[in-house]
Amino acid sequence: MHAFGRTKVLRAGPAPLTLVSFGGSHPPPIDMLFTEEEYLRLLPTLKTVLSAGTQELSALLQDEGVRLACPADGRIKSWPSLQEKVVRKGRSPGHITEVSDLVGIRVIVLFEHDLERAAIAVERLFKFRERERTQVRLVPDQFGYASLHYSMLTDWEWMKNLGVSTTKDIPVEVQVRTMAQHVWAAASHALQYKMEEAVPPEIRRSVSRLAALTELIDLELTRIHDQREQYRSRSSQIPNSEPLNVESLERVLSAVWPTEHRIPDEPYSAVLSALARYGIQTPSELGSVLFKHRHTVLEQMAREVLRFKRNLEKEERVGNELIVRRPSHTLHHTFDQRTLERLEKGVFYSHTGLTFTALKREFEDPEPDRTRL
Repeated sequence: MHAFGRTKVLRAGPAPLTLVSFGGSHPPPIDMLFTEEEYLRLLPTLKTVLSAGTQELSALLQDEGVRLACPADGRIKSWPSLQEKVVRKGRSPGHITEVSDLVGIRVIVLFEHDLERAAIAVERLFKFRERERTQVRLVPDQFGYASLHYSMLTDWEWMKNLGVSTTKDIPVEVQVRTMAQHVWAAASHALQYKMEEAVPPEIRRSVSRLAALTELIDLELTRIHDQREQYRSRSSQIPNSEPLNVESLERVLSAVWPTEHRIPDEPYSAVLSALARYGIQTPSELGSVLFKHRHTVLEQMAREVLRFKRNLEKEERVGNELIVRRPSHTLHHTFDQRTLERLEKGVFYSHTGLTFTALKREFEDPEPDRTRL
């Protein structure tokens, strides 16, 4: 017997479940039209959909240039949660796959303007059923969190490619929100303050301030992003004698090194710290050093590509770790699919790694070699 508040769930074997409510009022019994055994039979398929859906959606988000606050993740609705939902809704779906959020995926982006680009990725992967922007539910004096909720279905061809055989579409709910929206959603969920009536009157003012603050965070992040884009648009007009910053550093490195070497998350701040130690303060000073060693560094990089590919063929590999054994020492190199794809293109170092290699040659200092990427 499993109790939900004042509602008790009575179950016997694989027969349909009857949910009986006890209390002042007696709504009619709710018959569960599917069983726990059906749920358990479907569970491996749900796990496959969640795993593949999260991975492929992450790749599509990267293709769209969406900056995530954290990796996309998700969950499969548990059997107790399904039971609770039937009680709350007062009715049971005819089939388990009619539960719209059987599989749930969450995407948290950094900037509000990325919400729509993330939505494009969602609609590329799944079959569209319904989209809702939760904020439209709220009247001006209500608080709550904004979010994009997608009710989607898996594509049969996609499922077939995963090796899954099913006669039913699998429903997937995808939530897309900003980091600020997520903070508010998580807090309101933990406090159970999802609607104003649930909050004690003496606390409502504080909760309202917090809700307003989350909106302000998104507005200010958008403002910073827009100002950054404006700065970049006129970067060619800024004298090369001005002190280096992240934006001007990126411009110099992009001008010196081939585009294919660049990675999405270049750690430019690490380069700025190193340049300060070497007394390089302006774009022109940095450019002269990099161009001086450009040809030699790219040749060295080409040799590293050949060496790494040769080691991949001959040396021991354990998962994503390459073990290179030498008489005097053993080296362990970790790699991922992106590393292998870059090697096939003849690419080994990122812009940051190429820059550190050039600095090492200029100043004959081994320190940057340790931070090479």
